[in-house]
Order: sequence, then structure tokens, then C-alpha cells
Amino acid sequence: MQRSKSTGEGGPAARLGPRMCIRKGHARYDTVVSDKMYRKAIRPLPMKKINKYGLSRDIPSEVKRAVRQNSGFGCVLCGLSLYTYDHIDPPWAEAQAHMSDKICLLCPNHHERKNKGLLSMQEIKAAYQAPFAKTVGYSHDPEFRTCQRPLELRLGNLVFNDPREVLRIGGELLLAVEDLGDGHIALSGRFSIELADSF
Repeated sequence: MQRSKSTGEGGPAARLGPRMCIRKGHARYDTVVSDKMYRKAIRPLPMKKINKYGLSRDIPSEVKRAVRQNSGFGCVLCGLSLYTYDHIDPPWAEAQAHMSDKICLLCPNHHERKNKGLLSMQEIKAAYQAPFAKTVGYSHDPEFRTCQRPLELRLGNLVFNDPREVLRIGGELLLAVEDLGDGHIALSGRFSIELADSF
């Protein structure tokens, strides 16, 4: 175990650990701290589970469903289908209820940009009025574009080997794997509440 002879201020010998910058008021101190202090200092703060109005972070499933539909099933800015739910008006800390018309979908990149102040609330609200996925007609996941034929598609316990049409009901094609012409494929699906209610 490595020990220092002194803390430099006449204090007792201490185990050398990582260096940390400590702020006290406007002053900064670079100092050596113990491993335990360092781990405690870098541990992320736990997220609050409720805000000052007692509103939980847990959004009810029916509100989530409406938010997904309003946002076009993807980030309102880029259409990415990997997303988080974000309160836009007011922010979650000030919200008194989960309202589907006050929440949108943001991908991790745009959510982080918003949190760091690199993306304004006005830009998000403008995108929410005309979500990317609704404008172009689909949400997307760039990881899926790496899939090529032959393809094995699993849907529950069913396995489809190199499928073109996966699900057709009443003559209407609901789920298919389409060739994009550049050697890549796309999963294309049509889902609606009206159709689900008819079963």
C-alpha cells in the first residue's frame, strides 16, 4: 500500500488515491482523496421519482400510446424509433399531470442535446407540430438497415425464413419485409387502433 509522508499541511499520513477538483465557493482545490470518497463523489445522483406536485415519472400506458401516435412512433426531430418520453410543456418538474399533448418522443441524442441546452424548447415544439416520422411516413432504426438477405425473422414463437410477406389479413398486407434496392431491407408494417378493435 502506497502512503504519503504527509498531506502537505502537517496532517496525518493518508493513502494516495485519485485526484479530484473540489470547489468551495469560487475557489478550486486539486487534492488527493481516498478511493471511497472518490467513488461516493462520482456516483450519479438518483433520479427523483416524483416531482414537487407528487407526479410520478411513470406515464400511464394509455397516455404513452397516445404520445407514440402523436409523435409518429419516432423522435419528433429525426424519426428514430429508439426514444424516450419527454414532457415539453411544461417540463416534468413543473407538470401536474401526464397529458399526451404535452409529451413527445425524443431519441437519446436529441434528449441529451435538450438537457444540455443545445436544443431549444421552441425547436422541439415546432417539430412536435410536424413530427419527422409523420412527415416522411415512417419511423426508422439505422441498425435495422444493416440486415440483408437471407433473413430469419422471429415473431413470438414463429420463425420466418427469408420472408417477403409476413402477415396479411382480409387481403390487406400488414407486415412485410421489403427490398430497398441497395442490398438492404426494411421492415414495413401497418398498425391502427381501428383494425385492432375489429378483432
